[in-house]
Amino acid sequence: MADLVTMVKRIVQNVLEAYQLTDYAPGTVLSIAPLRVQLNEKIILEPINLLCTSETPTLAEGDKVIMLKVQRGQKYIILGKAVT
Repeated sequence: MADLVTMVKRIVQNVLEAYQLTDYAPGTVLSIAPLRVQLNEKIILEPINLLCTSETPTLAEGDKVIMLKVQRGQKYIILGKAVT
């Protein structure tokens, strides 16, 4: 019975990881109006993909940001500026 419970736990964990429910993602602000953030070399997020917080008005072009990926990468919540 313990083996079955362990196996079910492993399966559930694998399914949740596959769904990629949330994860953090670094990005770079390309423009403010409209807000565009570069996620990587190929992906540039447009306003439709970005959810803003009270931190958003303080952003400037070139700022590095930390975002939370939600809805399997369909939306990104900008949490704030990244500090080094």
